[in-house]
Amino acid sequence: MIRAWIAASEIFLFAACAPLTDLGLPKSAALPLGRAETAVGLLPGWPDPDPARLVSAAASRQGSVAIALDGIDGVLAEVAAGHAVVMGTGRHAPVVAAGFDVAAGEVLLVGGPGRIYRQPLAAWRDDGDPPGFWAVAVVPPGELPVAADCAAYLRAAARLLQLGSPWEAVLAFDAGVARWPEDADALAGLGASLGHLGDPEGAARAMAAAQALSRDGAEKDTSRSR
Repeated sequence: MIRAWIAASEIFLFAACAPLTDLGLPKSAALPLGRAETAVGLLPGWPDPDPARLVSAAASRQGSVAIALDGIDGVLAEVAAGHAVVMGTGRHAPVVAAGFDVAAGEVLLVGGPGRIYRQPLAAWRDDGDPPGFWAVAVVPPGELPVAADCAAYLRAAARLLQLGSPWEAVLAFDAGVARWPEDADALAGLGASLGHLGDPEGAARAMAAAQALSRDGAEKDTSRSR
């Protein structure tokens, strides 16, 4: 597969200083081979009534943060950040988006072991996202998705803890706290994860900080209501 990957991705080489498109993306990007191969293992059967749910569950069991995406532009942004994306539509079988070239109007896809090919980006646009479009970014714990909605991200981090991956949950919640330092839920999640990991002192500090933020928020709400 490595030789096929090199041949298929040769024009998708990522350059950190490459010119940016109007969307703020590099003109081309490609995932590291290892991340693409890992995501291939998450491809669900097709057709399936809820493939995004299956991918999210499988990614979480694997220890990754799974984030649903709204459209192909969001997919390209995540790929440019080095995050694999599993996606499909009502008429496209699930694939891994592993690279793109905006000038050529192509996206690099992996449909399974050794199945690497290019497809026009227009096939994923059709004057809007195709019917039934779905996509899930597979983000390593400790990294933040580009589409970093706080509530969705914290739910994804919490799934790691629920599935028995406390170390991955610590990494995910720690990244969340760095991004949203005033969010009490992020701190509480970090505290719970540290507790499961066997760090009671760290858990107590995080929980105390979360409680302090919650009290401050409640006091501010009370002051505004007077």
